[in-house]
Amino acid sequence: MKYIEGYELATSLMHELSPFCKRISIAGSIRRRKAEVGDIELVAIPTWKLEDWRLRCHHRFEKKGNKYWQFYYCNETVDLFLCTEGTWAMNYLIRTGSAEWIHQFMIDIQKVGYCSIDSRLCRIGKDCDVPEPVTGIKEELDIFKLLNMPWVSPENRK
Repeated sequence: MKYIEGYELATSLMHELSPFCKRISIAGSIRRRKAEVGDIELVAIPTWKLEDWRLRCHHRFEKKGNKYWQFYYCNETVDLFLCTEGTWAMNYLIRTGSAEWIHQFMIDIQKVGYCSIDSRLCRIGKDCDVPEPVTGIKEELDIFKLLNMPWVSPENRK
């Protein structure tokens, strides 16, 4: 579908879901403003009420787990990634993509002693036998700052 159609559908769905979420944002190729988008990707911190929405809505669900739901909205595939405040930033970064950019990002952060485990940024290294989750990461920008990496806007994550 064209970007504008995907953006309008994603925005409409985001407004439908927002009463059931502490936080929700558009990710994926729509956030990267690609001319053509394959699906709608949203990242959300749900409240317990999100399950009520699922039970009342009329969307066809393909997958439903603790961290990921896939369903159809206006005949388009939606990937809804569910996270916590502690996993928001890394989830939003990863789910924005692109896959190639994220792959290189993960290689680059390992070079400076970090990794991602269960959508959390973790320290690794010689004095760290077990990867240690980094606390205080609230936004994508916090990750870039911690790693002393320049901010890369979603449109430039190719």
